[in-house]
Amino acid sequence: MKKSVIKSAKTVEEAVRLALKELNTTEDKVDINIIEQPSSGFLGIIGVKPAIIKVVEKDDRKSDYSLKSQINVTNKHRESKKETKKP
Repeated sequence: MKKSVIKSAKTVEEAVRLALKELNTTEDKVDINIIEQPSSGFLGIIGVKPAIIKVVEKDDRKSDYSLKSQINVTNKHRESKKETKKP
């Protein structure tokens, strides 16, 4: 049975580090799903949200999907949303 863990932290990277430590494994042996990106909120006080991730041990048959590629896709999505909001 594959082990999994859900972690939250100020950053995605910190949450991943905590999850990997708990599972006693490395990034190349897990699938990382970002449930929620962190948000600094208004003035860093109101609406602050932590990063929430789910880390699942990889099935050896699955292809490699790195954290960096998932973050890049998410960041590109955010940038395109910002561009469409401009008048």
